[in-house]
Amino acid sequence: MSEVSFSFDDKVYKGHEGEPVAAALLRNGVLSITNSTYHGRPRGVVGLGVEEPNALVQLVSGTMESMLPATVIEVVNGLAARSLTGIGALPEAPDDARYDKTNRYVDTLVIGAGLAGLMAADEHLRAGREVLLIDDQPRPGGHLRHWWHLPRGLDAYMRIAGPRGGRTHRRTGDRDSYFAAALP
Repeated sequence: MSEVSFSFDDKVYKGHEGEPVAAALLRNGVLSITNSTYHGRPRGVVGLGVEEPNALVQLVSGTMESMLPATVIEVVNGLAARSLTGIGALPEAPDDARYDKTNRYVDTLVIGAGLAGLMAADEHLRAGREVLLIDDQPRPGGHLRHWWHLPRGLDAYMRIAGPRGGRTHRRTGDRDSYFAAALP
């Protein structure tokens, strides 16, 4: 991973490209991301993904999207964000963003590309079904992606969603983050 600069609350920090903003802020010693809405008490990161209730930010660069968990925004060079205290401001400018849409008809839809989702997709693929595998993270694997060495045999499940065709979007200020793979 290459080191990049990003700003949070008008202060410049260093982070690794592709890591969540929350992780980069924690590594830079920022433990309190915002304050509570009504009592002003400091709030830090408590979640790993979209369920994060405290570390809400507004993008200042890119789409200027508001009320995003800092755990799902990937650090890129020049990213600018600011903290929110639970109440975000809508951008004044019209939304000119392009949102991708697709209609896909498959035999099996698997939601969640963690170990259980990968195993389910593999089972249906072996039965000759067309599978659509989706996840809210930018890459398949769930928590397995954070392991240094996969337990024996699990590396095959990590590969089933890779080279067969998949499409990844990352939330970097101009697109949503999800993983979707149509598997033959």
